[in-house]
Amino acid sequence: MEAAVIAAAAGLLGLLLGRFWDRISESSAWRRDTRVRCYEDLAGSYYQVRDAIRALSALEPASPESDLAVSRVLELGAKWERDIVAVWLHGSESVTRAVKELDNQITRLFVEASAARLTLEQWRQQRAEAEAALEALISAIRHEFGLPEFPIRLRLDSGFAADAEEPEARTASA
Repeated sequence: MEAAVIAAAAGLLGLLLGRFWDRISESSAWRRDTRVRCYEDLAGSYYQVRDAIRALSALEPASPESDLAVSRVLELGAKWERDIVAVWLHGSESVTRAVKELDNQITRLFVEASAARLTLEQWRQQRAEAEAALEALISAIRHEFGLPEFPIRLRLDSGFAADAEEPEARTASA
């Protein structure tokens, strides 16, 4: 009889510990998965907003076309801001700091693109700080998840464009 009580108590204790462990594991997995989703959504929004700002930068300010482009940026900006808030709610401290800097750079880029028509080279130069902020964000995210560091470089230097044109120039002259 005593052995049955001990066995039942051990079984009950095992169930309780197993359930407790499951709950902890599920909770941390949910937090990790939520962070990953938030970070992925933000990255997608970044590229949509950046592309809309690029299109705006190619237009004459205060034209009907630029007014439509501004509206498009603001539309995408609403999703961008929602994704930022999601990161603020679920992200780590280092990632939220990096997101704040990226948001500041996107805002600056929008203001500059709204103010003047930019050449492709000017656009590339203007977006460099936003690209650097995105690189810092990606590094912070990789660090948060314990992934190995590696250099992330999204910015292209001006020599890249010249190198890319060189083969065409050789073909045209041949």
